[in-house]
Amino acid sequence: HEFTAMLDTGASITTLSMREAQAAFNLTPDSPDVEKGELVNGDPNIKAYFHRFKTLTFEGITVGNPRVELIPDLMRDRLERAPETGSRLATPGDDDTHGLPAMLIGYSTLKHLHVYIAYKEQKLYITPASAPAPAASAPPPAPAH
Repeated sequence: HEFTAMLDTGASITTLSMREAQAAFNLTPDSPDVEKGELVNGDPNIKAYFHRFKTLTFEGITVGNPRVELIPDLMRDRLERAPETGSRLATPGDDDTHGLPAMLIGYSTLKHLHVYIAYKEQKLYITPASAPAPAASAPPPAPAH
C-alpha cells in the first residue's frame, strides 16, 4: 500500500495513522497482531498501538520487520469537525487529507537508512545504511624484508 509520508528526524518511532492502518490492512486495536501502546499525551481517552509489518519500502529500499506505532489521527479528526461560525475554513470531503501525511518516518526506521537531501535538485536520495559486503579479494602481498 502506498502512503504519503513525512520524514521526522525528531520522532523516535515511525507512525501510521490508525485510520489508514484500518483502511489498508484491516488493523484495529482488537486485531491479534496489534500490541497495546502508551497513552497519547497522557490522555486516558487516546491510546496508541503497535504493529510489526513485514517490510517498509522507499523506492526500492526495504526495511525489514519495522515496528510501527498506530496512532489516532487527531489532526484530521479535528479538521473534519464542522468549522465554527465565522470560520473561513472549508468543510472537508471524505477523501480530503488536508495535506497531512498518513505516516511519519521516525528514527526507528531512519537509523537503517542514509538520507541525502539535495535542495537545489529538489530530490531526496535514500540508500541502506549498511553497505553491501565487499567482494572477496586476494590476500594482501607479504611484506618485503
